Parts: sequence; C-alpha cells; structure tokens
Amino acid sequence: MQLIEVIGILAIITSAFRVSPQIIKTFRTKKVRDVSVIWEIFGATSTFLWVWYAYLKADWFLLVGAGSLFLCYIIL
Repeated sequence: MQLIEVIGILAIITSAFRVSPQIIKTFRTKKVRDVSVIWEIFGATSTFLWVWYAYLKADWFLLVGAGSLFLCYIIL
C-alpha cells in the first residue's frame, strides 16, 4: 500500500468520525435543532465532490469510503 492510499484512508476515516457524533446525537434526542445547517451542507458538498473525484479517477476504494460518508450526510 502506497503512502497516498494511506493518507486517503485516513482522510475518509477522520471525516466519518467528524459526522458520526452528530448522527448519534440526532438519533438519541430526535432533535436536529443543534445542527449547523450551513456546516452540514458544506460537508455534504465536499464529500460529494470527493465521490465525484474518486469516480473520475476510478479509485474504487476512495469511492466506497466517500460514498459511505456521503450516505451519512444524507441520513443526517
């Protein structure tokens, strides 16, 4: 595994950890009042661009990782 792949994997993992607590809190409290809508739209847009980039590069590992993260934003 090359260094660039490790960096990509770490980027996806840390991004997923960024959104996970908000998803858990929303499911527990059933309230989305504390969610910053602008921040989440920015995050979803950024993740969508990663998905698109991974698709264009045919990097399936990154595509699955970024796609999973984008799904988290859709759930939120």
